[in-house]
Amino acid sequence: MEENRCQSCGMPMVATEHFGTNYDQTPTTEYCCFCYQHGAFTDSFTFQEFIADAIKFDDGTRAKDYKQSDEELMLTATNRLQNLKRWRTHQTVHQEYYQSVERVIHYIHTKLETPLTLTELAREAHISEYHFHRIFKAILNESPGEYIQQLRLEKAAFKLQTTNLPLLEIAEEVGYQTPYALSRAFKKRYGITPSRDTG
Repeated sequence: MEENRCQSCGMPMVATEHFGTNYDQTPTTEYCCFCYQHGAFTDSFTFQEFIADAIKFDDGTRAKDYKQSDEELMLTATNRLQNLKRWRTHQTVHQEYYQSVERVIHYIHTKLETPLTLTELAREAHISEYHFHRIFKAILNESPGEYIQQLRLEKAAFKLQTTNLPLLEIAEEVGYQTPYALSRAFKKRYGITPSRDTG
């Protein structure tokens, strides 16, 4: 049987018992039994409410040393769900903006140890610098620079707790040129200097 995906939640429907039901109780291949029964949706969520509910059931696909923020999970869920039939008319922000920001987030994760400029990130997003900065902040509630620094400091804290690497090496691996620069940024954000006891 060809795999169908629910056009409400995106769940694969690989067997007929996964199908929702129409008003006359016949199965529908468009929606799953969790989202659609007796010819109606089983919830009355708005698009935003459905997104918020969806991120509660994160499948745990995360980088091993980084826990995704709610904003990142919301971005991923929005990107996935707004392609589905139920939500196509509920788009509040251009889909391409979400896709561009998600692409830049992946790019940042792969280049975190290197200097990253707004020009470079905007080019990756295929958006002008001015609009990229504004869109990124509107979606993630922080600027690209703030986001990058948060990632670097979280990665540094993780390495302090899970490795015996010297601070110099950790600083280089997370994109700081010197241990002093890392320590200063770390103290400014967390109120303490980086150490093995940092939790």
